[in-house]
Amino acid sequence: MAKIFDDDTAPWTMTKYLQTLKRLARPEFQRYKFAFFVDGLDEFEGNQKEVVLLLKELSSYKRINICTSSRPFIIFEAAFDMNPSLKVEDLTTKDIELYVSKTFHKNKQFLRLKKLGLTRRSCG
Repeated sequence: MAKIFDDDTAPWTMTKYLQTLKRLARPEFQRYKFAFFVDGLDEFEGNQKEVVLLLKELSSYKRINICTSSRPFIIFEAAFDMNPSLKVEDLTTKDIELYVSKTFHKNKQFLRLKKLGLTRRSCG
């Protein structure tokens, strides 16, 4: 990879990363397909608009696929609302409920409260 990208072994800057990603769209890379998995967009401390523009630009190429994850920040929801998406919590609700129920029923304090009728179900 260093040979492809100018034999540069110095630590990369954000500018260098962006330049490298944009190079992938050049004709000499047309025979390759790329998939990028970007986790935690919401944790990025830079300009989020720039990240959105970069991801949209890269994903406009048919041979580049991008899968991102983020907490529901408005900027990302607005930018990618027309793309396929899923909410992990929608897919794991039953598993979480089962885990919590099993865990609570092993807890002595919870069992005492349950015996007294002071669990969530009795409160509401």
